[in-house]
Amino acid sequence: GLMMGIDLVPEVASGEIIQKAMSLGLLIVRAGDNTIRLVPPLTINEEELKCAISLLDQAMDACIH
Repeated sequence: GLMMGIDLVPEVASGEIIQKAMSLGLLIVRAGDNTIRLVPPLTINEEELKCAISLLDQAMDACIH
């Protein structure tokens, strides 16, 4: 399958981002202390990918600022 990890700086709590993303409808998982993992289906299309990136951006903005 398709899998990607995003390493975050130590000051960013990945758990907070995961919870915020989930509240927005995006499921991501923790992969270590400062890493989040994205595991979209191989059949993801460009529109769905752009939506997921937007939701992740919103979640990260809410937790970092």
